[in-house]
Amino acid sequence: MKLNSVSGLIFMVKDPVKSADFYEDLGFLVAKREADLASVRVNWFWLDFVQAHEYRATGNDGQYLYVSVADVDETCKQLTEKKLKPTKPEDYKTGRRETMISDPDGYKLVFFQKK
Repeated sequence: MKLNSVSGLIFMVKDPVKSADFYEDLGFLVAKREADLASVRVNWFWLDFVQAHEYRATGNDGQYLYVSVADVDETCKQLTEKKLKPTKPEDYKTGRRETMISDPDGYKLVFFQKK
């Protein structure tokens, strides 16, 4: 078996339109925006937001979506200007500098740059 790439993720959410709006504000392109299904993308990578029903949970503290950026400190500043609450930028032993926010359903978005 030969794997080519990871193409996308599906997030169970309370409100797909609200999620699409949130990610669009971060710079993702909206591909679909409907009451029960929305989709955004960056380059070839896509995220689908499917409306959760009572038996499906939304958000998860154990899931993190990593987004590569040119400058973590500038990204942190821009997120703060958008009234989001990013974590303080931090350097890790892996060689990454990161800041993180949560989306409306609790999914974690980590903006990072490789040093």
